[in-house]
Amino acid sequence: VSREQLPIILNNLRLLVIPSKIEGIPNIMLEAMSCGTPVIANPVGSIGDIIDDGCNGFLIKSTDRIFFPEAILNALYFPNINEIILNAEKFVKNNFSFAFN
Repeated sequence: VSREQLPIILNNLRLLVIPSKIEGIPNIMLEAMSCGTPVIANPVGSIGDIIDDGCNGFLIKSTDRIFFPEAILNALYFPNINEIILNAEKFVKNNFSFAFN
């Protein structure tokens, strides 16, 4: 997808699932968070340093795939999803945006 199309696509997703078992800081996670797309991921690499479970995204308790369906359903029907979205957008803006003087 082109750089211009990515925000449009991310804005149309209800949830981005990152099932990685090994990861650093995935750009797609930050891009989704900045677009207001909730993220659910395994707490591997630096993901657990960025996502605060239930605050600005969702962490799956284990990399075992049997935990994914329940975690995804819980995230999709999380009662305060708008708060998660706002917190995620704010986190990325405060920690990963370029500031020009």
